[in-house]
Amino acid sequence: GDVLELMPYIRDDIPTTIAVSRLVVDYLETTDTVILPPMVESIVLQNVLQWLHSENTTIRWNATRILLTLSRNPENQSIVNRQLVSLVDSDNVYIKNLIMRQLHGIGGITDETKNHIVSKCKHDANYVVRTVCSEVETEKQA
Repeated sequence: GDVLELMPYIRDDIPTTIAVSRLVVDYLETTDTVILPPMVESIVLQNVLQWLHSENTTIRWNATRILLTLSRNPENQSIVNRQLVSLVDSDNVYIKNLIMRQLHGIGGITDETKNHIVSKCKHDANYVVRTVCSEVETEKQA
């Protein structure tokens, strides 16, 4: 919590932001039952929303992973779903593939959002995104 509260002061420090975002990812991905206290989760969500607009791909990658884990909390689901749609509409191949690969294993993502993401990825200009989408959909049906 203390580290996250200091994030506004180190906003332009890329290595520190990467380290903090990685720390949060590692903690949240420990098990599916990890839930942050409401105040800490609020701070994490605020930072994630900023990190998603970073020019640094590693920061955006970590922020996307955190965003996916935050969908566990029903109070975050609306924000998470909107952000995922936005990311699939505008981010790079790495982020799109991360979302696509995690889409069906994460709770809190609405069917409408899943359908939109799959539709976008099926028709993406990037061959790799289309291939990953096809693989994920094939695995889902199996």
